[in-house]
Amino acid sequence: MEDLTKIKGVLGCAAYAASSLEAGSQFGTLGDRASEIEQFWATAASVISTNLQMGQVREMLVRGRSRQVLLVLREGRNILCELAQGTDWKAVSAEVRRRT
Repeated sequence: MEDLTKIKGVLGCAAYAASSLEAGSQFGTLGDRASEIEQFWATAASVISTNLQMGQVREMLVRGRSRQVLLVLREGRNILCELAQGTDWKAVSAEVRRRT
């Protein structure tokens, strides 16, 4: 995977397949419990899309007081990005989709 920390505002990133970190896909700094965040939101996206019949969920953003985590869901692969506060997450999501 390409190093997505070159995108403005991305502090760290990693790719997951079936909720397992892909070897050599982690770049930059990911915050605490990033893997657990990916597992939870990937499962939530599946439930939302299947049970609520809302179609395919493509991206999710979790924002806290001191942290922003973007999950871009791709076919068979999820990209988790730790973002700097104030970063335009929609622009980052579009760029991640373009590069992956």
